[in-house]
Amino acid sequence: MNAAAATDGVKFHWRAVRARGRFFGPNILLDNRMRAARVGYDVFTSFQLDSGTTLLVARGWIPATDDRALLPSISVPKGHRGITGHAGPAPWSGIKLSHAENVEQLSVHLVRIQRISFVLLNRIVGRDLSSFVVYLDPRVSNGYDRTWSVPTSGAGKHTAYAVQWFAMAAVLLGLYLKINWHTTTRLARSMTEQTTPSRRRRNRMLLLVIVAVFVGPIVIARLYVMGVFDWRSHGMVNRGTLITPPIDIANLGDHPSLHKLALLAPGDWAIVLIEPGSCEHRCLSTLNTMLVLRELLGQGAVRVSVHAITSRAQNLGRHASRIHLDPAGAEALAAAFASDSLTRALPALALVDWRHQLMMYYPVNTPPQDLQKDLKRLLRASEIH
Repeated sequence: MNAAAATDGVKFHWRAVRARGRFFGPNILLDNRMRAARVGYDVFTSFQLDSGTTLLVARGWIPATDDRALLPSISVPKGHRGITGHAGPAPWSGIKLSHAENVEQLSVHLVRIQRISFVLLNRIVGRDLSSFVVYLDPRVSNGYDRTWSVPTSGAGKHTAYAVQWFAMAAVLLGLYLKINWHTTTRLARSMTEQTTPSRRRRNRMLLLVIVAVFVGPIVIARLYVMGVFDWRSHGMVNRGTLITPPIDIANLGDHPSLHKLALLAPGDWAIVLIEPGSCEHRCLSTLNTMLVLRELLGQGAVRVSVHAITSRAQNLGRHASRIHLDPAGAEALAAAFASDSLTRALPALALVDWRHQLMMYYPVNTPPQDLQKDLKRLLRASEIH
């Protein structure tokens, strides 16, 4: 693969994938793959999309027998079908040995290799494969054992840090009470003795301050972790109209324009201009405004993409990659909006999250700063560390 294709492959890593097409060609067995202390093969099959692009699909792991001459029985799924999963790099095969590029043609429909090389696989398949692997979702049929390792947000590490701080605060409180026990006892006793009212109030306040200084942070942190309150969201009101329930684009049918929205990585968002008619001057002007708004998001701009779904357009210009001419897709979105109890005028802007759901709606005449404020909050709330 060339450098540009390799860069594109990295861009898609760990993104959700939903595609339609056909499996074809030989099944490819990646040798010496371990699973639960057993040796076996990772099974790969090429998949041609309706658009003509060819993907390498990892269908799962299958155990090997002690006799390498006994081959597993693997078939190629027939017919046009949809697949879901996530994109990722090719599995690592360890140190490259001198004969690692050898290909064993086990049968007409079965090939065994020692490592994944897209240059080698292009020759086997007879087509140029995209430079990433699609790992099938475990719920998809026609596959084998799929226990994929996917990067996580590391939330467990942050929980451990929180526990450490809670424990440290508790220890410090205990040490303070131990060291200052006599002082604390005298304060408590003095409140019960015959002293002036002002002296008793002063002693009581001092004791309450001591307790609050050490106990307060622990209580507040605990309540925040439990989600009882969140001062960041205090006073925040969405500028857009929340779509309840969210509209899942997977339920709107198989449309090329909607496939673009199915490639959002976890934590990413898309601004979608829905124009069932023709994308002309106002449509292009709105797109320009959204692109400027996107740049004003700073570091969050890389997590936001801008799209327009329309039936036709006269002059795409520099927006050719963002304007998707898909009459059926535009009509499906328009029908989904019309079926909701809330009447929404089209054309309109919508926010789509990485779960492929239309979450919020804005008329096209919405002030850009309103959309910018909502996006900043959503980006903060959905950030994955």
